[in-house]
Amino acid sequence: MLNMYVQPRHWSPREGYATGDVLLRLLDEGWQIAASQPAPGQWRAPMFLVTLRREEDVLTVLVLDGPVARALVPAREPIATTA
Repeated sequence: MLNMYVQPRHWSPREGYATGDVLLRLLDEGWQIAASQPAPGQWRAPMFLVTLRREEDVLTVLVLDGPVARALVPAREPIATTA
């Protein structure tokens, strides 16, 4: 369970990726997951590409794989990274 007393992490669409807690905050703000898939390309860590919708607005977010992201994102198997 997330500690609700911790101030939410700031995130901007200009940032390279979001974490699971940022995705959770976006969902709390009314965004809904419209689509998700393992992120294409090579990353140093597994990533999801998540499309969010809120009314007519669409936001595509690269989300770092982790426990919170795995609980929220329907595509549960990110592409394995190569070292």
